[in-house]
Amino acid sequence: MDGELPAPEPPKPVPPLLPFDDPWQLRTRSCNFEGAVPAGEVVSLNHIRDMQGQRNLMFVREGTKFGCSPGMIDGFKKYLSNLAYLIDQEGERYDMDFEWTSPLSNRGQRFFRLNGLKKEQAMATFLYASLLRQLAHQCIQDLLGLSPGSAAVPLSSDPAAAAVATAVGYLRQAAGVYEHLAEVMLPPLFTSMNGDR
Repeated sequence: MDGELPAPEPPKPVPPLLPFDDPWQLRTRSCNFEGAVPAGEVVSLNHIRDMQGQRNLMFVREGTKFGCSPGMIDGFKKYLSNLAYLIDQEGERYDMDFEWTSPLSNRGQRFFRLNGLKKEQAMATFLYASLLRQLAHQCIQDLLGLSPGSAAVPLSSDPAAAAVATAVGYLRQAAGVYEHLAEVMLPPLFTSMNGDR
C-alpha cells in the first residue's frame, strides 16, 4: 500500500559471550621431565617421556592466535592425569622450574618462572578451563555465522539447539574447573607465590 514504511531489517546478531580469549593465550616454554625426574620402579621412563611429549604438544604453542578444537580435550586430560600421578609419586618437586606467561596481567609476553609440580598443575588446569570456555565461544560464533567461513544457522533448528547444548556443556565444565582451581588447588599455593604471579 502507498505510504507504508518498509519493514525494518532484523538486527545483526550480537555475540552472547564476550570475546575474551586472553586466558587461552597463555604460553609456556618446553620442559624436560626426562632430565629432571629419575625413572624407577614406580614412575617409568615411558611415563615420563609421554608426559613430556603431551606437554610440549598441547601447551608449547607459537604464533599470536591459537586455534582450539574438541579433540584437544583428551590431550589436556591425559597430561593432567599423568601430572597428578607424578605428584602422588614424587611430591611437590620444588627443584623443577616451569615458565609461563600471564596474559591477564599487562605483561602478557613476559615469562615467569614457577617452581614445583603443583604450580605447573594449577597453570595447566587453568589453561584447560580456558580451552573449554573458548570452545563454547567458538560454538556460538559458528552458530551465528560470526566465525570466518561459517554461515548462520536458523535459531529454531535442531542444529542450533545442539550447538547451544554443546556450548552450555563446555561452559558448565569450565565453571567446574575454575571452581576447583579457586577452592582446592590455588589456596595452598598462595603462601609460596611472589608478587602478582
